[in-house]
Amino acid sequence: MPYADKYDEEIVLSLSDWYHEEMRTLIPKFLNKRNPTGAEPVPQNALLNDTQNLTVSIQPGKTYLVRVVNIGAFAGQYLWFEGHNMTIVEVDGVYTEEAEAEMIYLSAAQRYSFLLTTKNETDTNYAFVGSMDTGLFDVLPTDLNWNVTGWLVYNKEKPMPDPTVVDEFNHYDDFSLVPFDKEPLFAEADQTFTLDVIMDNLGDGKPYAFFNNITYTPPKVPILYTVMTAGKEAENPLVYGEFVHPFVLKRDQVIDIVVNNIGE
Repeated sequence: MPYADKYDEEIVLSLSDWYHEEMRTLIPKFLNKRNPTGAEPVPQNALLNDTQNLTVSIQPGKTYLVRVVNIGAFAGQYLWFEGHNMTIVEVDGVYTEEAEAEMIYLSAAQRYSFLLTTKNETDTNYAFVGSMDTGLFDVLPTDLNWNVTGWLVYNKEKPMPDPTVVDEFNHYDDFSLVPFDKEPLFAEADQTFTLDVIMDNLGDGKPYAFFNNITYTPPKVPILYTVMTAGKEAENPLVYGEFVHPFVLKRDQVIDIVVNNIGE
């Protein structure tokens, strides 16, 4: 860990979205002819460490390594700490050069690590906020609470202040992050595959996800079985069947996979 000597303690935070109904109830409603546009179910609440009104006790004059992960099912979330900046040092398992940020954005399943240095005074506690990206939602239900507040607690005898209203989300552009090891990019790709993703309908009226206008149906023979038994013919796309649409790769190739989300 390249930053092991730069912090005193670690803090682990999770962001998540909470649905009042279980997925076994939500998924049949989602993949249903009564939902022809494929509108995803909208959660009811944002959570920090699976709760609301989270308090995190900290000490003055220390630097903490905060590891945060969005464990939500659907919603991306913005995260910021009032009165404190974050120094990003890792994203999705890749350590980066230090980058100062006031706010970060975590997609579902994304991870960040950052250094957070506390103040020397203990006369004030500070709110921090997770806010779901409501731009992902087709509708905003009346019971939706897309913000969740926690507090950095310097002194538990002091009040927990309400968070300040944010006029706009100004999150750090992670495209500008630089890997710590500065490993160079791969050479020019040997093959490039472009996948256009969209939700659409089939003849039964239900919504399905499509890659390049093709939705997924399990093959009669699992692909791995064909690969392991076809010998040299495993490099021939025809052996996998007319409707499998395989991408056949060769050993040690450099592959570019371009994914375009063209859904609304």
